[in-house]
Amino acid sequence: VILLPVFTYYLTPEDDGIVAIVSMVAVVLSHVTNSGILTATTRLYHDTEDINERKLLIGSANVYFLSVALIPVVIGLLFGPKLFSWIFKDFSFYPYGFLALILTFIRQPARIWITLMNLQYKFHQATIYNGISLIIGIAVSVILVVVFEMGAMGKVLGMFPSAIILVLISLI
Repeated sequence: VILLPVFTYYLTPEDDGIVAIVSMVAVVLSHVTNSGILTATTRLYHDTEDINERKLLIGSANVYFLSVALIPVVIGLLFGPKLFSWIFKDFSFYPYGFLALILTFIRQPARIWITLMNLQYKFHQATIYNGISLIIGIAVSVILVVVFEMGAMGKVLGMFPSAIILVLISLI
C-alpha cells in the first residue's frame, strides 16, 4: 500500500496487467503442482516419531515438488507460445510467461521449507526469513522499476529475489 503511488507513477496500466497475468499464472501453477502434498506432509509428519522417517518424508516431498514443478516448465518450453496465444489475447509467452513458469519452479522448495518450519514450531524463524526476503524483493522491485525504469519487467524480476533467498535458506 505504501509503494502503490510509486508503482502507479512508474508503471503503465499495461505494465500492471502484465504483472497481474504473471502473478496469476504463477499462483495457478503453484496450486496445480501442489495437489494437496503439503496437507499430506503435515499429517504424516505428526503420525511418526522416528526422525529418519520424518527426514524421508520431507525429502520425498521436496523431490515431488521439484519433479512436478518441472512438468509445466517442460510443457511451456514445448507448447508455451501456442498455449498462451490461445488463452491470452495480446500476451506472448516469451519473456513473461516463461518467467512465470520459472518463478513457480523456484518457489517450490521454499513452500516445503516453510511447511517444515511450521511443523517444527519454528514460526518465528520462518517469519523472520520471510520478512527479510520480502523486504529484499520489494527493494529490488523498486530499484528495477524506479532507477532502471524497467517497467513490468522490473516488477516481475523483483519477484525472484525473495523466492531465491528462501530456496537458498531451505537448502541449508
